[in-house]
Amino acid sequence: MYVGGEFSQLGGVPANDLAKWDGSQWSAVGNFAKGPVDAIAVKDGLVYVGGAFDSIDEWNGQTWRRIGRLDGATNPHVNALVFWGDALYAGGLFSRVNQQAVGNLARWDGTTWTAPPGASEVFAIAPAGNRAFIAVSDAILQLKGSHLTQLGTGALVGFLDVAVGDNVVYRAGYAGLPIGLKGIEQWDGVQWQMLGSSVSPGPWNYDTAVQAIAAHGKDIYIGGMFSIVGDKPASNFAKWTNPAPTQPSLVAPKNKQEVKRQQPTLKWTGAAGATSYLVQLYADKRNGKLVLDTTVNGTQLQTPTLKPGKTYFWHVRACNANACGVWSNWRRFRVK
Repeated sequence: MYVGGEFSQLGGVPANDLAKWDGSQWSAVGNFAKGPVDAIAVKDGLVYVGGAFDSIDEWNGQTWRRIGRLDGATNPHVNALVFWGDALYAGGLFSRVNQQAVGNLARWDGTTWTAPPGASEVFAIAPAGNRAFIAVSDAILQLKGSHLTQLGTGALVGFLDVAVGDNVVYRAGYAGLPIGLKGIEQWDGVQWQMLGSSVSPGPWNYDTAVQAIAAHGKDIYIGGMFSIVGDKPASNFAKWTNPAPTQPSLVAPKNKQEVKRQQPTLKWTGAAGATSYLVQLYADKRNGKLVLDTTVNGTQLQTPTLKPGKTYFWHVRACNANACGVWSNWRRFRVK
């Protein structure tokens, strides 16, 4: 295991901002002495580091090699290094790597640097299948292929981390100013939902922040500068276990409504903590003949072709990776 930061020794062993743990003791990593380390990535026995210095460096177990020289900013630096597929992605504050123009985000294929779509300063990168989620100063972005889109809107003072667990995206950041969210949020496919209660001030009241998130199944671990999470004391580190989502409310068709279309669209409200919705539609009576039983990610669904003159009953249940919540109330409608 490799750790980076700003230190001169670890466990009594001299080490300049970077150290290795072999399961029993700490050791320095070569003669590294470039400055505080903020990002580490490891693959195939090679170690890549970046931080508060103007390069990205590779350690092969014997020697260091600079693979990227950063410039184009007053103090170019790297905040994130992560492997996505076979390539290394670097994010931070820089506009060029080895003279290749980039926009604070760069891709290394082992030989050359290329430029994915650019963004403002990148703080974190979280790959998830064919997508990667990127935390920038005022938003969470989704990179898919060559397309960069924003998820919802920014609400925190500044985003510091993004994580993905069981296909759920989480974001966190500074929360000290009045517009701060004072916690972390999860993306329900439509909008950001606050995850539990707020975090309360750490050593500096104006600097309360969740700086790191790690998702492991249904459990979310957070670290940063805070002393209370919700109503529980927590000294800068806490664990959240996702509860079942709340109950959705049905929106349309209205109860006992007569609809003209044979393929009406069912609509319901989003539920806090939901990542998907189970929709059931029955003919004639509640739990009668099952016409539709499916799962969707959004909050509406067009039915298959229904028979005129028949009455249909439906309800919706919200789910996430941990559990499913309670069913909504029933509604019924008649096809004219």
